[in-house]
Amino acid sequence: MRTRRGPRPPLRRPAIARKLGLRSIGSLEQVTAAGFRRLPAALLDEVRAGNVIDKTVEIMIADAPVPGVDGVLGQTWLLRHDYLLDYRNHRLVLDGAPPAGGVRAELRSGDGRPAILAQVDSRPQELVVDSGAQLLVLYERPAPLGKARVLTNAGSVAAETCSAKVAIGPGYSRKMPAARVNPLNQILGLLPAAAFGSV
Repeated sequence: MRTRRGPRPPLRRPAIARKLGLRSIGSLEQVTAAGFRRLPAALLDEVRAGNVIDKTVEIMIADAPVPGVDGVLGQTWLLRHDYLLDYRNHRLVLDGAPPAGGVRAELRSGDGRPAILAQVDSRPQELVVDSGAQLLVLYERPAPLGKARVLTNAGSVAAETCSAKVAIGPGYSRKMPAARVNPLNQILGLLPAAAFGSV
C-alpha cells in the first residue's frame, strides 16, 4: 500500500477515530494493487510505541482489514526510526542496536516506503519490504490472469500465482511463492517481511 502525500502512519478504524475525538482535516489518496481511494486524514497529537514517542502524526482513517486490529503503524512511520521486526520472538524493537548477523541490503525510500534492490528471476527489481504482504507481489502484466486474489487495504485484486527466485546480496537466495498483478500505477514489488526470521 502507498499513498501520494505526506507521512501516513496508523490506519485507524472510524469508530476508534471517533472515540479519540479525531476530526478529518482533509483527505489522502491511498494506492494499492486493488486501485485508488480517498481516505479522511487527521492529526494525532502523539503516537507512543514502547519508549518511542512521536508528536503531531498525520494518519488516515479507514477500516482495518484484519479482525481485532484497531490500527496499523505504517512503514512511513517506522521509517522515522531504526527498527527490527523479530518474527522468531514475536517482537518489534524500535531504535535498538543493530543485529550482529544476517544479510545486509541498502534500504531505499524514494516514495516513503522501505525498498531494497534484489534480483527476481535474475532481473534487478526494487521490492518494498512489506509486513502485511503474505507472498511476493510482482506488478507486471500477467498472462493469463489467474483466479487467485491478493487482499489489500482497499479490497482484493485478481492475480496469477507463480514462484520466483529472489536473491538479495551475496548471502540470500530463495524460491518464494509469488503473485503477478496488473501494475496500475505500481512499479515496486512487495517483499513479504514474514519470509525472514527478522527484518
